[in-house]
Amino acid sequence: MSNSEKQDTPVETRNLEINNKFKNDSINCDGINYEQKYRTKMNQSFDSKLELYIFSLIIKKIDLPEFIDTNGFREFKIDDNICNNYAKAWQLKKDEEFCGIKANMIDNLMTDWYNKYEEKNKTILRVEYENIFIKIFPKDEFISLLKNGQCYYCGIDFNRLTVLIEQGNLFKKHFTRGKTIELDRYYPYEEYSFENTVPCCYWCNNAKTDEFFGEEFEEIAVNITKIWNKRLEKVEGNIITADEVNNYRIKINKFRDFKS
Repeated sequence: MSNSEKQDTPVETRNLEINNKFKNDSINCDGINYEQKYRTKMNQSFDSKLELYIFSLIIKKIDLPEFIDTNGFREFKIDDNICNNYAKAWQLKKDEEFCGIKANMIDNLMTDWYNKYEEKNKTILRVEYENIFIKIFPKDEFISLLKNGQCYYCGIDFNRLTVLIEQGNLFKKHFTRGKTIELDRYYPYEEYSFENTVPCCYWCNNAKTDEFFGEEFEEIAVNITKIWNKRLEKVEGNIITADEVNNYRIKINKFRDFKS
């Protein structure tokens, strides 16, 4: 089942106690502001959907309106087809055509709309998207993933990170990241949802970017695990085994229904 289909799945079927209204109060557990992280991912997810929606209107040769129709935005589903079309159009030379429109024209139309009308639309559409997001990624499901405390790709966990930090064996430039587990979109062009999100360390998240699908990055992560183990061996830390990583992925995947 795809993530777009999951949006129509009743939340009750997940057998979770979910608040169906987004709250602005801050939830701080274990020193982590989950509410702030939740809103950050919601905003990133909104940005992805808006960009793909604008792109879909352009390739359908629909004039971009000053104000986006909220019903059209709400009903718009992100699927493999729109994601693949977006990637294909982006890779074209500026004078090559996609759906009968030159690539540079697609870029110009998107840029022009964002420059003129983005701010006018965001306030209204964000409110609409909050109602969508709490259904595709309920807050308690979001928190449950963050609390897993281990990277889906390389297997590094909070305890091992703590050992490496205490022994001075981590080298990074971003001061505010790295000490806790983050979240990554398994399929990068799609929205954040419980089905499309995995726990991820700062290093894998940074390396994966928006280029690699999850299954592609799993192959890359094998070498990241090897590097972690070399450092862990130096400080007599517990190494990460292939079985541990595989078993952890099985555990995480039991809660989701990834696309085949």
